[in-house]
Amino acid sequence: MEKSTIKRKIGVCFMALAMIVAMIPSWSVTANAATDYGLKVGGAEVTSDRTSGDGWSYNPTANTLTLNDYSYSGKGGGDGTFSGGIYSTSNLTIKLIGNNFVDDTLSDKYAYSCGIFVNGKLTITGDGSLTTSGGSGVDGKGSYGIMAGGLTVNNGTITAIGKTAKESYGIGTIGQSKNIIVNGGTITATGAVSTVYGSCGIQCSGNFTMTGGRVTAKSEGVKQPGSQSCGISSGASIYYNAGVLVAEGQTKAMYSSQSTYPNGYTKGDKTFRTYDIAESNMYTVSGVNSNGWANREAKLTATSGYKIGMTDKQFGSSISFTDEAANGSGVFYIKKTSNGTIYKGTISYNLDKTAPTISGATDGGIYCVSKSITVNDSHLKEVKDGNTVLGASNGTYTLPAGTHNITATDLAGNSTSITVTVNEEHDPNKDDGNCATAVTCKVCGDVVTPAKSHNYVWTSDPEGHWMKCRNAGCTSKTTLQRHVPGAAATEDKAQTCTVCGYTINPPLGHVCQNHLQKVNATTATCTQDGNNEYYKCTCGKIYSDTGAQNEKSESDFTIPATGHSYGTPAYTWSQDNLSCTAVRACGTCNAQETETGTAVTTVTPKDGCKTSETTLYTVTFTNDVFGVQTKEVVTKEADAHTPSEWIVDKKATTTEAGSRHQECTECGTVLKTETIAKLTDSKANINPSGKNDADKNAGEKSASSVPGTGDTSLVDVWALLMAFAVLGGVYALCRQRKAR
Repeated sequence: MEKSTIKRKIGVCFMALAMIVAMIPSWSVTANAATDYGLKVGGAEVTSDRTSGDGWSYNPTANTLTLNDYSYSGKGGGDGTFSGGIYSTSNLTIKLIGNNFVDDTLSDKYAYSCGIFVNGKLTITGDGSLTTSGGSGVDGKGSYGIMAGGLTVNNGTITAIGKTAKESYGIGTIGQSKNIIVNGGTITATGAVSTVYGSCGIQCSGNFTMTGGRVTAKSEGVKQPGSQSCGISSGASIYYNAGVLVAEGQTKAMYSSQSTYPNGYTKGDKTFRTYDIAESNMYTVSGVNSNGWANREAKLTATSGYKIGMTDKQFGSSISFTDEAANGSGVFYIKKTSNGTIYKGTISYNLDKTAPTISGATDGGIYCVSKSITVNDSHLKEVKDGNTVLGASNGTYTLPAGTHNITATDLAGNSTSITVTVNEEHDPNKDDGNCATAVTCKVCGDVVTPAKSHNYVWTSDPEGHWMKCRNAGCTSKTTLQRHVPGAAATEDKAQTCTVCGYTINPPLGHVCQNHLQKVNATTATCTQDGNNEYYKCTCGKIYSDTGAQNEKSESDFTIPATGHSYGTPAYTWSQDNLSCTAVRACGTCNAQETETGTAVTTVTPKDGCKTSETTLYTVTFTNDVFGVQTKEVVTKEADAHTPSEWIVDKKATTTEAGSRHQECTECGTVLKTETIAKLTDSKANINPSGKNDADKNAGEKSASSVPGTGDTSLVDVWALLMAFAVLGGVYALCRQRKAR
């Protein structure tokens, strides 16, 4: 019985030992788990145990997902806010091989449904194609073909579709200032009709930049009034450098918050597109000479395999530029008949259908001595007289005696010609002696002696007046007229004829008594002179009487100014004491003299805790009527006192209280006093400091030792020690039994 009991005890010990040993791996060994790359393809996580599938493979080192004829349609995977047929939490590169399709069918009013969602920068490369779309549903929060924290497309053919939802975007970005860059490839991004918010083909929070490739971005519209429907919407700028770009929207083709748009786009237009450049082998040019000029039309004819048009809507075999108003450049479009591709081209030409004008002479006209003609044309090439070149610019040309055949030609080949005959001299008509009549030539009718305007002047005598021309050789004069008297003569004005100005009666002369003006007396002030009453004539003379008999000067009546009577000055210091203003006022007129002086400062440093720092401000004024002003201010307080230990002034006894104080150790100032209570018999022992033993011990605390906590990092060691302890106990028990 005792033996079996011992066996049972030994068995229990070994079982405990086994349990302890079994627990050791869980304490010290961590299980190896598969690495999660934060990527889901087709709704399933991509880990180190799953890096490829049907039509896809992932290289974690290059962070590249390769799609090779991959196809998926389902609710995808995500984080509850964003869902994607392909879902990534960080930067990702997608390489396209073959034809690939990704469709996230999730329709959730709380989550964005995306064909591809990348919460980082997405880069797309490869020569394959990709069609990707988000889920639809009128209550869906949002549908995106592609949503990423920035996108770069280098090549490939990409079709990104946002379906009907509260907001719909073919391609969109997540986060602030995220850019979209298109370096190559073909992109078609479409936003369906949104039910509440916006719809865009392409939307980015940063810059949209296109350096190559082909981009078509369209929005099919919005149902909610006021929502935005754009082909491309940018939170910064839209840059277009090369490639073919097409943008269409219900409200506008493009929107840039910084109003930076491609050349040719007018803000607010609902459509915009660029084209491939037309090549010279697609058309021929006729009607233009070697200098680039045409005098009827500039004609462009499409070569075989192409059609040509003035717009991108209608095409034919040829077009012509015939409008001189558009002279200098023309825009045309060429369509390739095999695939419908439209190209855009420009032609630089010079169209001039107007011949030069020759003015100043008529064709077949006869003139005398010399004849000047004027040639004018906006693009004149040359002017010739027979075979002699007269010049190559607009201007006036003088033709001498003889017969002249004048031809003016412009750069486009238009020309005008006239024949002119010039006699050596004029044959004038007879002069009629009236300078107002010109003398002309009998042959050419030119003016030999030009007509003049009569230079009439009045001629007068006591009988009356008439006008006579002063031009040489002219005898013209008017008939005699009687004078017309003006106002009667006055003291200083004659009576004259109102027509010719002849003096009929001279002035009467000036009389001061008739022109006196009274000057009232004024009182003198501090600054201005006063005066006594006097009289002044309009001629400037001064009199003391109304009869103008006693002539004086103004100084005889002047009362000098009294001058100011200033009071005691007042002084006002500025708030910072750096200046002081002195003012004194006149007691009579309140006029003021004032001056502001700048203070000179003298600082007396502080002496520790004994004295404060003081600053003496002194202001001296330029005007010696103001006295020197001073002001002393405490600018820094003295240092704080340093208290000493308690000093006993009087020891306490059992019959009488004592006293003690603290003082500054630096300056000796008493800082605090205190009464020491009378002693009881039990407190008769007084310490030199003045404190009782009870006071000395009050408030003192002994520090208690805090045991240290165990180091949980040695669990394995403790477990092994426990195991050995159990084994030692079993061994000792066995030995004891043998000894018995």
